[in-house]
Amino acid sequence: MSLACAVIVSLVCFHDRVTVVHKDWGLGRSDTMTAPAFTAESRAGDDLQDPDWRELSESCVAGFCVRYHRHCTTTPAQVRCDYEYGAYGRAGDRFLHRFSVRAPTPAAFAAAERRIALLASGDRGAARLSLGALNVSAEDEHAPACPRRPVREDCTP
Repeated sequence: MSLACAVIVSLVCFHDRVTVVHKDWGLGRSDTMTAPAFTAESRAGDDLQDPDWRELSESCVAGFCVRYHRHCTTTPAQVRCDYEYGAYGRAGDRFLHRFSVRAPTPAAFAAAERRIALLASGDRGAARLSLGALNVSAEDEHAPACPRRPVREDCTP
């Protein structure tokens, strides 16, 4: 697999060419990327979630780490995983990003995970974290939110 990205959308690297459809609705946006074997969607809006970072799974590559929540469903027609992720401690990354991938079969989904990566950057440079490295799935559909309280640091790792 080449490390070069064919397409970069919302800090997500696609190693295959994809068709991108961008929708903007004022306080939010979505980007849908379609390839022959999968469909991916990145979503952003004004519904920012302040997560309980301690409850998220973590995956790292070359010293760059991402905390994430992954929830998957499998039906006879498709495999779908929804990801909520962020690099805790990186400036401007206090809230989670949302991304989902759908494929018609488990084999096609596994191939998509190998062909999609998150771009992590920091003071030491940048790295690509394969979506397949975010492999811990949760039963809950959404990442745990930080409960309202006077001291926000209660939810830090």
